[in-house]
Amino acid sequence: MPTPPGSLRKFSRLALVVLFFAGAIALGLALRGGGGDDRTAAGDWAGLVGSPRSSVSVGERVIVVLRAESLADHVAAAGGLASDEEERAWNAQAVTDQKSIIAKLALRGASIEPEFSFTRVVNGFSAALDAGTIAVLERSSEVRAVYPVRVTYPTSLDAQSLGNPPALTRGYHSEVALPPYDGRGVTIALLDTGVDRLHEYLRGHVQPGLDVVGGDPEADAAPNPDDRTQLERHGTQLAGIIVGPAAFGGVAPGASVFPIRVAGWQRDTSGAFQVYGRTDQLIAGLERAVDPNGDGDAHDAARIALIGVSAPLAGFGDGPEARAVSGAAALDMLVVAPAGNDGGSGQVQGSIGSPGGASDALTVGALDLRQTSERVRVVIRSGLDVLYSGAVSLGGSAAPKTALTRLLGRPLAVARAAEELQPAPALSRFFNTKGYSLVAGRAALVPAGDDPRSGALNAGLAGASAVVLYGTSLPSGALGLDENITVPVVSIPGRIGREASVRLSRGEKVEVSIGKPFAVTNSDNGKIAAFSSRGLSFSGEIKPNLVAPGVGIASADAGTTASGYPAFATVSGTSASAAVVAGAAALLTQARPDLSESELRSSLAASASRLGELSLTSQGMGALDLAAAARASVASTSPSLMFPLMRGARRQATLEFGLRNLGAGKLVAALSVGREGNPDWVRVRISPGRLLIRGGHSRQVKLRVDLVGENRGSSAQGTVTVLLSDRTLLRIPWSVRYASGPGDLISSASLSRRSVSASDSASEVLTLGLGRVSGLFERRIEPATKVEVALWNGAGRYLGVLARMRDVLPGHYVFGLTGRSPAGAALAPGPYRLRITAFPSGGGKVSVRSLRFTIKPAPKSTSATTTTATAPAKTTATTTKSGTGKTLKR
Repeated sequence: MPTPPGSLRKFSRLALVVLFFAGAIALGLALRGGGGDDRTAAGDWAGLVGSPRSSVSVGERVIVVLRAESLADHVAAAGGLASDEEERAWNAQAVTDQKSIIAKLALRGASIEPEFSFTRVVNGFSAALDAGTIAVLERSSEVRAVYPVRVTYPTSLDAQSLGNPPALTRGYHSEVALPPYDGRGVTIALLDTGVDRLHEYLRGHVQPGLDVVGGDPEADAAPNPDDRTQLERHGTQLAGIIVGPAAFGGVAPGASVFPIRVAGWQRDTSGAFQVYGRTDQLIAGLERAVDPNGDGDAHDAARIALIGVSAPLAGFGDGPEARAVSGAAALDMLVVAPAGNDGGSGQVQGSIGSPGGASDALTVGALDLRQTSERVRVVIRSGLDVLYSGAVSLGGSAAPKTALTRLLGRPLAVARAAEELQPAPALSRFFNTKGYSLVAGRAALVPAGDDPRSGALNAGLAGASAVVLYGTSLPSGALGLDENITVPVVSIPGRIGREASVRLSRGEKVEVSIGKPFAVTNSDNGKIAAFSSRGLSFSGEIKPNLVAPGVGIASADAGTTASGYPAFATVSGTSASAAVVAGAAALLTQARPDLSESELRSSLAASASRLGELSLTSQGMGALDLAAAARASVASTSPSLMFPLMRGARRQATLEFGLRNLGAGKLVAALSVGREGNPDWVRVRISPGRLLIRGGHSRQVKLRVDLVGENRGSSAQGTVTVLLSDRTLLRIPWSVRYASGPGDLISSASLSRRSVSASDSASEVLTLGLGRVSGLFERRIEPATKVEVALWNGAGRYLGVLARMRDVLPGHYVFGLTGRSPAGAALAPGPYRLRITAFPSGGGKVSVRSLRFTIKPAPKSTSATTTTATAPAKTTATTTKSGTGKTLKR
């Protein structure tokens, strides 16, 4: 709940109030990893995959989950079977229960005006609430939990094409098909930005939608209010992957897309419009996906929901988005979610976004299946010195028809701190004070920074005849087919670019030669894309569940080109992969309409094709294999098996899961279990090893893990393999974690002063460093599932919880300390103790810190009946310390 810098807010009931959440500080930079300039790593896609993440404030919004039952809870309790009338009655009851709870809370001093109300997939609401109201909610038995609202972003790279259908041949086509099925009769809810329903390749396949963000009656692709020429594009691109013409790679051209706009143009902290969404808007979208006409009956739910946005690095399995996904699954809707675009991670906690961390989501990572890529020879000279010579990829679609040689020019430098990632040069930086272009007719030498696409675009607009980016190694085609970038774009190592820049600043002439492009075999073919997020989820589950093509996918784009042609794009990102899987799910649904949501999810994940020796946490069960999914004869009740966290003296745990025969004939199953990497500290056994499953029936299987020896790792994964008598194969991942080492989640705790005066105009500041980001080359993100700040008096009497936060990402958090108890009573003068407790995600050793302070007697002229908390100013120098002690900057 970020508080604007310098703002004042009065509280009269709390001793401790949250002033400013600085969660997930510097994680974007922390995950960029090491290595030299020549490596194509996840960081090389920063600013490309999903546009640069803008600074966004969600105000004081929270999501409140109530204990009252939702429609999904009622349906699940009824075994998944309910009539239209029953569902309407249950939803009406959920509405009544929620209103009654809000009315009761008002009598306790918590005045609430919900912004979004949820009753179908989860019972709860979102609202902007002050700390006093949140404290009342946390003490109320009717409230299950209060969670922060997070920002969601589209999870793929968007780029305009050269403007006509043949340009689509320059992108990769997914080639996912299941003849003779085309998805006809299947509706896919697309939770993303608005969609251009009038696009030539989408016309007739996209229904009028619903707009959660702005109220557009049909959820069309909206223009930027500040620049009507800029349209939202991401939703159109994903729709094109799903229902575009089969000849150009559309996976399910007969299906129907129901767009729900859960992201779009909204103001950021600078006041400019950016495309993003919020997690409460996402849950509101799921509410409408299961009940499009809003009558409380979910029998008209879309069969599949594709979520095209993600809250970065928030793969919690118990958060409100995860609960909403579980609710949607209980209403028999398959939810397909992107893994996220934050690349590799550490060995335990991964970089999965939300809702990809939900157990009931079919989470998809990105696979690079491009056969070839283009390269050009680049030589940079300064006088007789050859600064660089090598073959590099073309970042965009424009290629030199003949070899060209140009002098280098550069934009005006921007002052920045040494540790800051350099922003893309604005267009004005390419002109001198007299208005003359610094790069016209030259090759522009541009720092890649946080947004290489914008830097290249601005250089082209300033008249550059080529662009040389430095400080990154652009994957081939990373800038897409953008007709606005009409000049060749190449990238060189950062040290070469910096040397060339220094020589230019001294007035020396530096020139670049760029040769004609030539095709080379794509060395990344068959590999997981560098940007694709890895698991485990924060709850310890293997994510993603599977991977699918997600690099350079050809698709439609919103609007038209300058020439009047329909716009097209190449798309890279895990949302593009998720779109491929959603289309595949539509084909499988048409082919096998009797499959339930869980059976559909199990068939797609468990039949995936294993990719060599790649880890389970990067590929899940492997690459999408739709033909194998169509043949699946048995489904698992648990697509992923997760043992409870092992700690202390615990050495053994057992899981039980079911195998259901989807056909009419009996099948014999032979079961085995394997360990990835064969760790010697864990043994896994399965029983029975062989069983008979009658048609339409289920059998239970037990999986047991034992920890042996003393040298234990922090996690182990493996696969349960089920070989059936009809020669089909089923594979189910398992994972176990061991809590080793202290793993302190409280890196720092301090009070501005230890002696506090009761005051009605000031408060003391409590600063907490929470969570951990550890590791050097492989980052390990360790959040806290819950943090509590409790108050005790000097005699050791427990007075209650002052503040409670859930799903806390690593960062610094600041609170205001006043002179009142958790119940709102004035504290008597004397000694007190704060006890800060952080609970690790998925269980484990609790971290505890204590701070002592004293309430001084109030001066006679000072009243202690009210308090005022002053928010500290937010600065870009806010820091958080990783588990290795390294200071990370925003």
